[in-house]
Amino acid sequence: MRHRPSKLICRIEVSGFLAILLFFFFLFAIPAAVSHPGGVFVDMPKVDHSISLLGASRDDALVITVLRDGQLFFGPEIVSLDELTNKLRERTKGHKPRTVYIKVDVRCKYVAVEGALESVRAAGIEKVAFLTTPRERSGLL
Repeated sequence: MRHRPSKLICRIEVSGFLAILLFFFFLFAIPAAVSHPGGVFVDMPKVDHSISLLGASRDDALVITVLRDGQLFFGPEIVSLDELTNKLRERTKGHKPRTVYIKVDVRCKYVAVEGALESVRAAGIEKVAFLTTPRERSGLL
């Protein structure tokens, strides 16, 4: 009987790596793609005593989102300050005064928020509500 030298297998098995990669994709990418009120997800401030604002989740709610870099969204679309004023006027034309809901990223500079507020005032809307996230309470008190 002849003894054959053993062959080395020189390949990398990537199926485990792909399984983990797929897991992280579903863990992070899919929840971020789920629609949120206003269509854009931001990391909103966490507060201890929040009040539920059911009007913000309506389909016809006026939701302005300010991202951390100052970019503005009106609903799901990107707008400039001038466009925001015009779009708010169009949406409230002939209707009673409505509430504008503003979602602001925690790391956003106040200057961007101030510009959005000025556009809301220029559109003739006085009711403004800032959306926040309730702080998670630990069981230790």
